[in-house]
Amino acid sequence: MPYSDKGLSRPEKAMAKYMLEGKTAADSYLAAFKPKQSLTRAQVSSRANNVTSKPDFKEYYREISDQVEVRESLTAAYRRQFVVAGLMREAQAKASPAAARIRALELIGKMHDVRLFTDAIDAAETMRSPAKVEAELRDRLKRLAGEGQGIILGNVIKDIGGNGDSTD
Repeated sequence: MPYSDKGLSRPEKAMAKYMLEGKTAADSYLAAFKPKQSLTRAQVSSRANNVTSKPDFKEYYREISDQVEVRESLTAAYRRQFVVAGLMREAQAKASPAAARIRALELIGKMHDVRLFTDAIDAAETMRSPAKVEAELRDRLKRLAGEGQGIILGNVIKDIGGNGDSTD
């Protein structure tokens, strides 16, 4: 249900909008209310706190904050759609140089939805026992060493805690 801003003054509404722009409550108070007399920082902070603690102000701020968030997400979605449409047109344009068409296709492929050209590697981490790791190392070393290399293989396996065949 849309918030009815009755109960809030024009400066209070302006203060909420300044806060949405990233200003502090105190700076927003000064910008919105434009006090005639000079105030200490403590006085400004106290007055800003009085405004921001009002239930009507909180509700108004929450609603306009939500509206800004929705508008920004729609803008981001529109920009994404605009870029993708442009890349699609470029990729299909026969008049474009081949390099431009290929680059457009590459960028489309890198999009999060498509993910054809990602460098990320999905690796499932599995825990292995020391005995299993040792057995895998033995198998690999045997494959690498080949026939006729038994003495070297024995020393290497013995160095990693195995029972080598070699005579030291």
